[in-house]
Amino acid sequence: MKQTIRTLATALWGFLTLYIGIVAAYETDLLHSGVFFQHASLIYAQFAMQLLTLAAIPLALYMFRFGGVHRQLTKGGDASARNLKLWGLARMMLLCIPMIINVLLYYLYAKEVSFFYLSVILLLSLVFIYPSRGRCERECNAHPETENKKDVAE
Repeated sequence: MKQTIRTLATALWGFLTLYIGIVAAYETDLLHSGVFFQHASLIYAQFAMQLLTLAAIPLALYMFRFGGVHRQLTKGGDASARNLKLWGLARMMLLCIPMIINVLLYYLYAKEVSFFYLSVILLLSLVFIYPSRGRCERECNAHPETENKKDVAE
């Protein structure tokens, strides 16, 4: 489980480093923004990214509650950790890839703020999937006594 948590955290920090690197490169004028300034594809890009962002956030946040995914995560043992790594990376990429695309489009379309806002929303959503030890153990039901307490309360 420790290796899985380390892998997920490394992936998350890698995406965040890439995000910060893109922002730093454009803000220090290493790369020039506004390549697609006054381009007709702006409306299509905005529509696509808004739709992708609005679909990705709930899907990523509720992914581990879907029946098939939940069964794979609660198998126990090494299979559970392996499946957590697979589904955790998928969930992280579901949020991070649109976040990176949005920040790139923000600069390519001459700082069109709608892309920046979408990027920030996705960035804030990462807080809810941060791979802490407690979260990973809860998602794999590594603490069966908490499940028993929940069953008694119901």
